[in-house]
Amino acid sequence: MVTIKDIAKAAGVSHGTVSNVLNKRGNVSAKKIALVEKVALEMGYNLNKSAQQLRKGAINKVSIIIPNNEIKRYRDFYISISEILESNGFIPNLYISDNITSKEKEIIENVLSNRVHSIVIMSSLNKEDDFYKNKSFGNTKLIFIEREIATNHKFANFFSYDPLTIGEDLGAYVKQCNYSNVIYFS
Repeated sequence: MVTIKDIAKAAGVSHGTVSNVLNKRGNVSAKKIALVEKVALEMGYNLNKSAQQLRKGAINKVSIIIPNNEIKRYRDFYISISEILESNGFIPNLYISDNITSKEKEIIENVLSNRVHSIVIMSSLNKEDDFYKNKSFGNTKLIFIEREIATNHKFANFFSYDPLTIGEDLGAYVKQCNYSNVIYFS
């Protein structure tokens, strides 16, 4: 297995320079960036993103919970969101609730114990269920898709899956939060 030290030696640069280049941080010249990336590629170095995220203290896993994967629009949703997440450095994990509320709650408990960045869910719970209102999600962001959940939890967001209204819902939320950058996929 090729290490950062191996790359540094082969490229004739410091260990810190290689680390800065591979982790895309620090002040490194374009010439050294090109050299380090070339040597790393030639040596077959593969940056372990999970290990990198653990070192940074950031968990970039996103759990996606859908009722099933037999219905085309759920399957298409998962494929689309997975591609977007992966291209932005996140690791998507799929869970199927089978539209069973007890299974959904069990999945949520399991996901939260594994420290995730976000949970994107098409919930099977009805509006009268207090599970999400009374649950502590810590720093995990909770995003509901399609099925509105009556909640005022500070980490919960709801966006409709209806193509006629999602633009309005998302636009209002972006304006409310004063966001300047948004990724929207459909």
